[in-house]
Amino acid sequence: VDKAGASRYHTAQRVTPLCLRRYCHLLAMRLALSQQDVFVGGYHSAHRRGEVSHGILALVSIICGGGSLSIPWAMAKSGLALGLAILTASATLSGMGVHFLLGGARRAGGLRTFDEVLEAALGPWARALTVWSVVITCFLTLVANSLLLRQLAAPLASQFVLGRPMARSEQVLLGSCLVLAVVPLTFMTTLNSLRHVSLLSVTSVVGLVGVLAYEGLSCPAPPESLTSNQSAVVVTGAPAPPAAADVISALPVFVCIFICSFSALPLDTELRKPSRRRMTTMVVGAFSIAFALYAVAGLAGIAYGRCTEQPVTSNVLAMFPEGDGLASLLRLLLSVVLLLSLPLICLPCRNMIHQLLHGCRLWCCSPVRSALSRLSPLLGARLLGSEAAADADGADHGDYDSWDDDERAGGPAAQQAAPSIRPSHPLATSCGSSVGGSSVGEVFRVKEEVGDLPLATRVVLSSCIMGLSLACTASVDDVSVVWGFLGSTCGVLLSYVLPAASYLLLRRVPTRTAQSSSVPRRKLAAALLLAIGLVLIPVCVYNTVVTSL
Repeated sequence: VDKAGASRYHTAQRVTPLCLRRYCHLLAMRLALSQQDVFVGGYHSAHRRGEVSHGILALVSIICGGGSLSIPWAMAKSGLALGLAILTASATLSGMGVHFLLGGARRAGGLRTFDEVLEAALGPWARALTVWSVVITCFLTLVANSLLLRQLAAPLASQFVLGRPMARSEQVLLGSCLVLAVVPLTFMTTLNSLRHVSLLSVTSVVGLVGVLAYEGLSCPAPPESLTSNQSAVVVTGAPAPPAAADVISALPVFVCIFICSFSALPLDTELRKPSRRRMTTMVVGAFSIAFALYAVAGLAGIAYGRCTEQPVTSNVLAMFPEGDGLASLLRLLLSVVLLLSLPLICLPCRNMIHQLLHGCRLWCCSPVRSALSRLSPLLGARLLGSEAAADADGADHGDYDSWDDDERAGGPAAQQAAPSIRPSHPLATSCGSSVGGSSVGEVFRVKEEVGDLPLATRVVLSSCIMGLSLACTASVDDVSVVWGFLGSTCGVLLSYVLPAASYLLLRRVPTRTAQSSSVPRRKLAAALLLAIGLVLIPVCVYNTVVTSL
């Protein structure tokens, strides 16, 4: 009896884990079907090697950057309690936007890029809008980083090189020379050697938080001569409530510091075992770490400003004296990070501008090509020639069909377990006003060949971008103006409006199963995010224009 009982016990011990594994596997498959998730390369693809921790680190390195220098200014403008509340709301809303974007990409058939998701949800015109928004975002980020670089390098040059304060013209000249030194790097096709700059950026932000916390805690008490009632109110008393215009001026900064939506999709396509829980853990973990860093930096910067009785500036390191050793070391580290980040920002901006220019050229030439294609049978081969007639006849299709060659040839997108809602032919989703038989959507369906740009094109486009950014930098002294225009327009559009709108529209697609895919809470959250974005854009744009004039 004992042997029989022991045998049944050991058999149950061997069978139960197997049954549980099978049950969990079936439950996961049923959940995936109900959520309509389709993954790039498949759920168990060998190319998916990224862990959740790797994704969190990568997202944090993308989020944290030069905007961290303006966090104390934004929180001081909004007030301490309200600033923390707005920072929390901004991190939450931006994380929701990234979550909706990733969910929409999976539902649309496992799309890889931001513009593909917008095209599947809103049509080809949204693809062009997304490219324009990213171009403007990259350009304004170039201007902001160049301005911060000038403000960080000027105290170093005054202290260690000249030994005297620098005039504004000298500071502009110094910043321009530093930017021109890295312009040749923008002529290259790739910058793989600078791929670790983002990690250096995170290190510099952590160092900034540490220095601000140390300086804020070790700041000496106010002298005895400043113990009158009026001075006590200024130093230790409760601050006056912030004005509405000041709070609105700070909102674009809170939006800018969490922009990462167009960089999150590549991380999700490389995530190993990309379940909803792992995806959510990656997004929540990254935004939680970034929020903690920003909150400590803002609180410490405000504390240091109150202790030293000076207003908090849009570049928090400008409050520190030139002789401060820790501040000088941090200025040097951030200057190197900002300087090396300029080519990394210029390259995608250049490639997308080339894509837009190529699309505009096709749009302008399409009426002539369409007319030639209609007249070629009438004029005959003697007038146009057989080759010209063939070129005119294939102009409306050959350039665009190459966009989906990978799908028709059985590439990764065509090997998904479920059919994608994205049609196999580009003309099936073309919309917008037609010009000569070619719509706006067809025009921007150009094949992205980053490495095929000739050297002359790279030199001209990169030189124009960097030259125009230098001109804008020379005319601006306050980086909050740049953050204001960026955050109130493209920042809100890319972080709130477009992800929420694409998610809502993609949720309306019929499901593969009879089970309803309606999730009222998620739809309500997406609708709320969309409404907040649509309200913020006109309010912040108006306030930014009024305050900058």
